Amino acid sequence: NGNIVTAVKSLIDTYLSSVMGYSNFNTNLGSETTTATASYDTSILSIISDLFKRAGWDGSIEFDTNDNDVYDLLGHKYGNVHSTDVTISHSQNLISLSNWGYDNNEERNTLRILGTEDGGSAILYTVKNQAHINKYWRKDNKISDSTLTTYGEITSRAELEIGKSISSTRSGTLNAIGDPNIVAGNTFNADNPLSLLGGKVVCKQYQHTITDTWTMSVDISKEAT
Repeated sequence: NGNIVTAVKSLIDTYLSSVMGYSNFNTNLGSETTTATASYDTSILSIISDLFKRAGWDGSIEFDTNDNDVYDLLGHKYGNVHSTDVTISHSQNLISLSNWGYDNNEERNTLRILGTEDGGSAILYTVKNQAHINKYWRKDNKISDSTLTTYGEITSRAELEIGKSISSTRSGTLNAIGDPNIVAGNTFNADNPLSLLGGKVVCKQYQHTITDTWTMSVDISKEAT
C-alpha cells in the first residue's frame, strides 16, 4: 500500500539492481502521486507491469542509456509522449493491419473480493458491471487477499479491480516497412484504408525483421473514444 513510483524503484533496488536501473524512470511522469494497495505472488516484472497498468502508465526498457551496462526502465503516462517522426499509413509504408479490436477473452464483469478481518473472520464483497453483463454475458472472478482487513479497503480494491477487468482499449498488429525511430511506449500517427485507427495509436512493442527487405511488426493499442 503506497506510492507506485516508490514501489517500482524499491522492487528494482531489491531484485533487479544488477540488470536494471531507473535514473530516467519518472522524467516523463512529473510529480506522480498515484497509490495502490495490492499483494502479489508472481514474477517481479509481472508485478511492475501490473503497477504500470494500475497507474495508467506506458513504458519501455532501453539498454545502457547511462553507460552503466544495465537496462533503464522508462515510464510515462498513457499517450503522453508522441513520436512526431513516425507515421504508418496506407499507400506509404503500411503492409497490413491484423487482429484489430477489443479483446474480451480476459474480461470479468462480476468480481468477488475476499479479505480477512483482524479477528480472523472473512470479509466478502461482490461488485458487478451490469451494463457489461447485459451486453455480453456474466463472467466471474474471485480474488483473495489477506492484507485487506477492513470493509473500506475491500470495497476500494473491488472498484479498482472491476475497472481493470473491463477493456476500454482496442489493440492489434501493424506490419509495415521498417522504421528506426519507432519507440515502445510512445504514440505515433497511423491509419489504414478503412480509417479504423483514427490517427494516434500507442506502440506497445515491436519487432524488426531484416532479410533482403526490412519490415517491422508493431503491436498497437488505442483508448476508446
